[in-house]
Parts: sequence; structure tokens; C-alpha cells
Amino acid sequence: MFRFSFAILITLVSFSAFSKVSMEEKRTRVRFLERISLAIPALHIEGYQRELNYEEQGLSLQDRADNEAQLMAQKIKQQVVLSYEKAFAESSDQEEAKQSVRESIDRDLELAEPGIRESIQEIAYKALEDVASGIISSESNDDPLQRYMLAEVKERSSFLNVESISSSNGAASPSRGRSNDAERRSFRNKAELIESLTSDRDNTRWVIAASVTTNSSVTRRADANISYTLKINFLGADLSGGPNIAFHRHYESKVIILSEGLNPPMTANGNFDFNKKNRAGEIVTVDGKPEKRYMSFFCETALNFNTEYSGSGDFSIVGVGGGASFGSKYSNEVTMTSRRILVPEYIGNQSVTLPYLQRLCLNDFLDAKISGQMTVKQSLNIQMRNTVASLRFSHPQTKCVRDTQCQRWFNQSMKAVVGNTAIPRCVEEPREKYFACAVRSVRGQKCPVFKQGKHVSSGSFEYPCDRGMYCKIVKEGGWFQSIKVFEYAEGRCEVKR
Repeated sequence: MFRFSFAILITLVSFSAFSKVSMEEKRTRVRFLERISLAIPALHIEGYQRELNYEEQGLSLQDRADNEAQLMAQKIKQQVVLSYEKAFAESSDQEEAKQSVRESIDRDLELAEPGIRESIQEIAYKALEDVASGIISSESNDDPLQRYMLAEVKERSSFLNVESISSSNGAASPSRGRSNDAERRSFRNKAELIESLTSDRDNTRWVIAASVTTNSSVTRRADANISYTLKINFLGADLSGGPNIAFHRHYESKVIILSEGLNPPMTANGNFDFNKKNRAGEIVTVDGKPEKRYMSFFCETALNFNTEYSGSGDFSIVGVGGGASFGSKYSNEVTMTSRRILVPEYIGNQSVTLPYLQRLCLNDFLDAKISGQMTVKQSLNIQMRNTVASLRFSHPQTKCVRDTQCQRWFNQSMKAVVGNTAIPRCVEEPREKYFACAVRSVRGQKCPVFKQGKHVSSGSFEYPCDRGMYCKIVKEGGWFQSIKVFEYAEGRCEVKR
């Protein structure tokens, strides 16, 4: 019925709290979705565009739902009228035309959301009876559509209004070159520390003796889940009402601390023990002063993208083994690691603790600039988008992704019928928009001939011409009065000049 493409992907915003979001920020989010939708033909971007207009007009959620339901009902009726008129023009039989349109309605609603399928069907059937009887009616039961659309507009409104992650305050862009700042024991402020973590200067050394590695507990920041209602092909028009797929994204952050020696690097209250100790547990001194223990750390931040879907169809990666299926779940993750520096004792006048470094890595490092205006978070999003660029959601009847996948089908089922010269191709079914294997004729082979929209050749061993060819009529068909015999037209494939 329709084909889905997902290339992923979309910059989400923090779900930590709802706050006032500027209209310009809302426009920016919709513009981003519009760019993404160029590679996602199944995404119902028009709903988000209308939602932005509703935000600008200040409409209530109920008014938005009412308008969305009316728009859908209008499109349903319009497509039913157009389809009936076309079917009646072809058959000149009212009952045959009604049956043809009814079958098309049922077929096109096979993958519609169960919660809306019956409502669309009811409106479509009534519109079909009205047009067949010559009645023009604007009345329809839109209540189920309004309830369905209310949930839709709530999802879209939440996306536009959820609070965004604040940018880091005064974080400087990273500097290049060599510096011994990786060995510093204190920083004047947090911005200075973040600049050191995000720079591309040399790391501090690794621990060269027995050591303790401490991974802090993973801290998560959940992002807004984006719920996409996909399009269905309803009587030749796109209609919002297909499967609803929720995508989930979250950032994970942890602090990794490398400590010289095997003594515990932290006290019970989370403070670091910066004093070097011998095997007896005594503090090592040099010239009467405690010797500092070597202790370094770095931030590791990851962005996880995943989705679950319980309906028909599969996720796959195009180009991996001919479309490796992931069933109803898909998950991916990209990770970034900061520069490794010594654990500082002080930031300004504040002592550094493990909770302090955890918050630093999750919040400040995530929002820190790494080049120009790009932050660590934005870099993660770009990596994620590139990683999942070939993610696809396939119609359940899809049988192939590329031509080579059709070779076995051709050899086993079709080769004996059409001979060695025909070509197997993976083609899109024009109406239901799924991909399946088909035979294509090559130069000199028979092809179907159409005149005024009617098939006038025999149909026997005829297949559409392969790419770069056209069907040339080599024999005109018709009744030949001299012998009162009807002969079919005949076409042969020729190379386009």
C-alpha cells in the first residue's frame, strides 16, 4: 500500500520540563522536520506544518482536533467522488463502479491504524452511496475522527512546546596545540575546565602502575518521544491514518576515573582521596609534604536511538546483506569521549566531588562547543543521522530491495517460461507501493500495447520493456473485413534513440 523510508534522523529536545518555547524555536523545529521529510516520504509532515499554524493562531487542542477531523473527512469524500466518477466512466455500470471503489477502499485501509480504520470506512462508504445516488451531502459522523485527532494534536503540540536543553554558559571553543593544562590541579571556573575537556590537545598520561578504574553510575536524560503517524495511500491521495511509530532517544553519560594504586579513590561522602599511600595505607610524603596521587578522568557520552513497532512490516538496513531484517525493534548508539585530564581538586573555590563530575559530563560536556557553533550534542545527532541513514520500514508484502535478489525467483519460476533473454527486476507495485520481483522484456521481445488506455495486444508472454527501452508497435490489430478475423496488435521492445 505504501512504502516507508526512514533515514534518520531528528534532533529531539529534553523532556525534563514544560516551559515557554519561543515561536521562532517552534518554526525551527518544524523546518528541521521538513528537511528530514525529503528522505522520509511516509512521514506526515503536513500535520506538523498545520500544528505550527495552530500555535501561531492560539487555537485550543479541541479546536485543532475538530479542524483536523473536518480536513480528513473532506479529503476522504473528495477521493471517493473522483474514484467513482473514473470507475463509472470506464464501465458505464453503476453497480460495477460502486463495487470497484468499495474494493479499493477496503484494500487501501488494510494498513490503517485500527483506531481510525472503521471511521474512515464509514465516511467513505456513505460518500460512495451519496455520489452513486446523485446526492451532495456534507453530513458525516466525525466524532471518532475528532477523538483520534485529539491524540494526534496533543503529540505534535508536545513536541513543539517541550523545553529545550539549555546551552552551556560561556563555554569557550576548544583550542589546539600542546599544553600541560591536562596536569592542572585547579581551574578558575567551570567554563575553563570544559574548554580543556573538549580541546584537541594531548591527553594526560595513562596510569603506569597498579590502578583502580571507576565507572560512575550511568546517568540518563530522557528526550521527548516523537510519535509519527505515517501516510496511507487512500484512493490515490495521501491520508494521515497509517501506523503510528514512536521513536525514543536518550543521552547516557558517565565519568571514568583512573586512579594510581589499589586504595579506594573516594571516601564515603563522594570526595576524592588525592593523597598517595603505601601498602600499609600510610600517606606517602616528600620533603614532609603529602605526595599527590595520580588520578585522571574523562567523560563518555552516548546517544541512543530506538523504536518498537507492533504492526505489519519490518525495519531493515538497505545495503546490508540485501536488507537485513530487524523485525519490530531497531536500536543504535553512538558515543563520544572527552579529552583525559587530571581530576582537579578545585573549580574556583568549590571542591570537586564525584557527583560534581557526573553533572559536568551529563550537562556541561553535552552542551559544550567543539567547533564553531557545533556542540557535543549536535555532533552526536549528526553521527546518529549518518549511522541510520539507510534505515527503512518495509511494507509487509515487500519481497526485494535490489534486482539481484530476484535472480533466484527468476531462475526457478520464470526462466523456462520467458527464456534466457528476459531480465528479472525489483520494481515498485504502482498502486500499493511495495517492492516485488517482476519480469522485464529486452530488445526484440514482446511487450504489451495500449491504445486510449485499453490493452489491445494478446497479453501472452508480454512484459513491460526494461530500462532504456520502449514498446514499438510492429503490427496493428483490429478486424480484417476480407477474412472477418480479429488480430491483436503486437509490440516489440526497442532501444530508445
